Amino acid sequence: MSLLIDVATLQEWQQDPELRIFDVRYSLQDAGLGLRQYQQAHIPGAQYVDLGKDLSGPVISGQTGRHPLPDVDQLVSRLQELGVSNRSRVVLYDDGSHFFVPRLWWMLSLWLGHKQVFILRGGMKSWLAESGEVSSEIALYPSGDFQPRLNPEVMIDAASIPAFVKDGGLLLDARAPERYRGEIEPLDVRAGHIPGAHCLPCAATVDEQGHFQRAEKLRELFSDLEGKDVVYYCGSGVSACQSILGMVLAGLPPARLYPGSWSEWITDGSREIATGE
Repeated sequence: MSLLIDVATLQEWQQDPELRIFDVRYSLQDAGLGLRQYQQAHIPGAQYVDLGKDLSGPVISGQTGRHPLPDVDQLVSRLQELGVSNRSRVVLYDDGSHFFVPRLWWMLSLWLGHKQVFILRGGMKSWLAESGEVSSEIALYPSGDFQPRLNPEVMIDAASIPAFVKDGGLLLDARAPERYRGEIEPLDVRAGHIPGAHCLPCAATVDEQGHFQRAEKLRELFSDLEGKDVVYYCGSGVSACQSILGMVLAGLPPARLYPGSWSEWITDGSREIATGE
């Protein structure tokens, strides 16, 4: 079945003792917003997973980007604390923008190899519109025994980027075009893009309501990528996961991710940057 599920499907699954629902709401401008929203009202049975605390490692000035990947053992331990096993059916949702939820999808499905990871289409917005049933109760589950099937080939590091581009690889920037061109930079200390990169924004993968485009529209968006070796990056390794998910929904193999992305690239003054087209 599709990894995007609707509200009716999630309602059917809510009696499954192996179901784990994760609320991934977050804001780059207000890191505590998602947790406050969860505490106020969430899908019954859901647990909160924090982008900054659970899905990112420590930020080291001058070395890492804004959301470095966490230590894999610590991540697996956290998932076990949340009740995840290899048998679990895991459903993820955010506010409906599908901006943050792909990061956890990428980590669980592509990096850690969990086989049953799904995303609620339209997130909390769809749930409220079609169900309305919410809870403020903090869900607790027995510890799980999840064992990852690690796949390090789904990512690439900064040191490998120049050779990748030189050898003809396709490096894509998921940020907005004006950030790619270096005209604005609302989050990082330097503006521009990695030399050799092309701009294909993650925003193109969703419609005006924030729902992922249909498969045929996504195939059209990514039509030039077939058969190519693709790496995606963004500002900090979050929104690029939305683009990679879009590729999967289009029926294409997923691009590799440069997790550190632009915010890590610019920590080393010897790395070149480019502006404009």
